[in-house]
Amino acid sequence: MELVAEVTPSPKESFWRKIEYLRGYVDMIDVPESPLGVPKPNSITVSSIIAVRYGIPVIAHIRLRDVNRVSLLSLCQAAKLAGVSGVLLTRGEGVDESSNMSTEDAARIIRRDPSCGRSFRLGSVLSFRYPLGKIVERVKEDFDFFLGILPGGGDPSVVGEIQPYISGVGKKIYIYVIIKTAKNRDIVEGLKQLYVDLDRVSEVPDYIGRYVDGLIVSCPGDWRGLTESLKVLRDVI
Repeated sequence: MELVAEVTPSPKESFWRKIEYLRGYVDMIDVPESPLGVPKPNSITVSSIIAVRYGIPVIAHIRLRDVNRVSLLSLCQAAKLAGVSGVLLTRGEGVDESSNMSTEDAARIIRRDPSCGRSFRLGSVLSFRYPLGKIVERVKEDFDFFLGILPGGGDPSVVGEIQPYISGVGKKIYIYVIIKTAKNRDIVEGLKQLYVDLDRVSEVPDYIGRYVDGLIVSCPGDWRGLTESLKVLRDVI
């Protein structure tokens, strides 16, 4: 099972020291694009630097509400040029709505483009808020991997119902694991997604890990909480 750290880009020089530190604990880094609609350094740019400078496999995000066809393909060509491992397509959060491109439409544009095609793994969000039938239909779309999001209070075993459909067509699923600490409690509880208390991180592989190909670990606003979580998970997976 792969261990992936979500690291929100920052213009501060300390961001790169964090990436260097993570090299010894993770198999891959996930770089979101402007979480919650708050502008941050561009994910494709940051991911490209990580791939080239540090040689760490990385998943870059593209917020489709921010791009048109030309900019979508430009970003994907940059990802290909830098050797980015995967590109995750999301609609994105926030109130701005400059583009109504769906993830399925974006995937078709990328796949048909001779400069991009299948040059990197292409992924999408898979929300478990929807009925099983709708989730299965989404799995059939032309993506290579999925970032699974479980709702707060949801039963992780539902991932086990989907896993055969995903692995049966040679795709992968990573589950988004949010870590709650004393420092970020208010942030995490407001997200309405499944979260795990820091002191119970070691239990995650037992009740989620057996269903998935990897864990994407996030600890919003608490760098120390993220590193502590990754150390524990590195020892138990």
